[in-house]
Amino acid sequence: MLPFGLYENYVGLNRLLNHRIILDVFPLHDGPYFFVPNQDPTRINGRQVLSRTWLDIGKLLICRQPYSLIHDYMGERVAFYFAFLDYYIKALFLASILSIVFYSSAYNSKDTYNVKSFTCKSEESVCGACATHTWCPTRTLKDYCYKARIVHVTDSIPNAYLCLLIGLGSTLFVPLWERRTCYLNWLWEINQSYAKRAVRPEYIIPDNLPWRRNYVRQILLTIYNMIIYATYSAVIVALMLLVMYYKHAIFYNTVGTKPYKNFYYVLAVIAAFNVVFAVIMQFVNRKLSHVLTNVENHRTYAAYESSYIWKLIIFNGLCYTFLILFSAYFVVFGHWFQTSGKRTLLDDIKYMNCGAYGCGDELTVMVVVIVFVKEILGKLPWQVIPIQTDYKVAKNGSRVPVWEREYELCKINETFLDKLYLNLMLQIILGLFFLQAFPLSPVLLLFSNLWDICYRAHHMVKGCRRPLVRNSTGIGAWQQIIIAVGYAVPLFNIFCVAFSSQLVERKMFDIIKSKNFSLQFKYYKSAYPTYFTFVTSKPGACKFPIMYDSDIGVNRYWQPKRYKWWGILVAMNAAIIFALLVRWLITRCPKDIKETVRTEKYITYRYYLAKGVTK
Repeated sequence: MLPFGLYENYVGLNRLLNHRIILDVFPLHDGPYFFVPNQDPTRINGRQVLSRTWLDIGKLLICRQPYSLIHDYMGERVAFYFAFLDYYIKALFLASILSIVFYSSAYNSKDTYNVKSFTCKSEESVCGACATHTWCPTRTLKDYCYKARIVHVTDSIPNAYLCLLIGLGSTLFVPLWERRTCYLNWLWEINQSYAKRAVRPEYIIPDNLPWRRNYVRQILLTIYNMIIYATYSAVIVALMLLVMYYKHAIFYNTVGTKPYKNFYYVLAVIAAFNVVFAVIMQFVNRKLSHVLTNVENHRTYAAYESSYIWKLIIFNGLCYTFLILFSAYFVVFGHWFQTSGKRTLLDDIKYMNCGAYGCGDELTVMVVVIVFVKEILGKLPWQVIPIQTDYKVAKNGSRVPVWEREYELCKINETFLDKLYLNLMLQIILGLFFLQAFPLSPVLLLFSNLWDICYRAHHMVKGCRRPLVRNSTGIGAWQQIIIAVGYAVPLFNIFCVAFSSQLVERKMFDIIKSKNFSLQFKYYKSAYPTYFTFVTSKPGACKFPIMYDSDIGVNRYWQPKRYKWWGILVAMNAAIIFALLVRWLITRCPKDIKETVRTEKYITYRYYLAKGVTK
């Protein structure tokens, strides 16, 4: 290769592409994906074998996937993607069975506390969603009928058991997938040491360029984070104000019979807008992450990929879940406990709550809409378009060279695969972190991924070039994301059940059954009509579960909260102990593979020793 400038300009294929010295580079397919007339059976190529044995829908969904054939023809990165997707689908299949069983049990469960019957038939007045009647006027209890029906399912014991089992199952999924990765690495003879230590040709010693020194990089990263997160936070604040406005303009000032139903429509529109905004920000963040990761000047590909991927998952995860996290946690923690008195409009906003039965219904609406829009409406319109193959291009001119036909196909590179993995990780976060709000999310995710694996297989074999990607160990840095997400699923579900529902308070009252707690639990337990009336020493003023009052007493106010936190800590410690136990019992690599690798190394050592090679 002839030098044409600085040393950095003539090292690496990507630099040649970036400087437009060469237009593009890609390996050609071995031939058509279909069998031609009078073809010699001994001249079958790998693309034809994949098209015949893999792309059939029945074989894709029932038979074992030909991972080794995919690896031989399309490379290990693509093979690992389909291996992980297939493994994830099997886990979703088991989770879907559990979700259907427990959802049916929760839906048909007995209305122990008479929530639905008492709410949908009552004409009593209930407290508003803030501290004064002027901005949050009272309404009848019948207006909460839709809310009571949703809460009957989400705040049930079967739903809590489902969250517990799925959370523990996610901690079991992580070591099992690591064992599968170890087996495939051994089967395909992947040099793990080289994949982790390969040096990037773009790496430059920091001392040679002053602007690449550590403090300069830190300043650039700080400015980048401040601009991006400040912009998104401003949009989120605007969305929150919009939610508050519609919550009062539509729900409290609606003249009609079903104000909460109208409010659900508003929440659905805002949640759909959040998905659109997150998709736009995902594209922007992907571009900026490339720039900022290049500024960090990582030495190895593994370090570069890890930094880039963590930027993607953290930012995009917050983009998709910010509204959900607000309804699940901020509404609970964002209130101050004070006595009633004269308040301003700002105080009314500060005392916002979700009314009777908590915020579980709002959380359910937003999770369902965001998951549905992202997984169904975000994929289906693009995947129903016919795949543009290289031989459809040739119909217009039979003399078009093969490299020109394949040049029109889609690229399979690191960016393409990172986008696929990012969508999978966001899917797990949205579907499993908030399982308490949407118990049937595993079913929706299962059908979405079944459709996705069928489409991706056809698209990569028929409508894409052969991959040109770097070697990696397993799924690369995405393995770190899987470990973090897998162990975070039970913790998020524990907090969701504790703070987004009133299940803990109700069951706690059944266990304690003490008069000392009866007044406090009037705010939670719908079996007591006084929960919805004006429980206060001042006539005509509402009292809410989030507000402390001298009528209750300090001990009776904080005692239930103390029991709740005890329950949270016990559940978290149980989940951590289970995860550690699973990690200890299930090794990352099977014992027989370790022994085989040890034997292979010994044979190699004896061979080189016999040849007189000592290094």
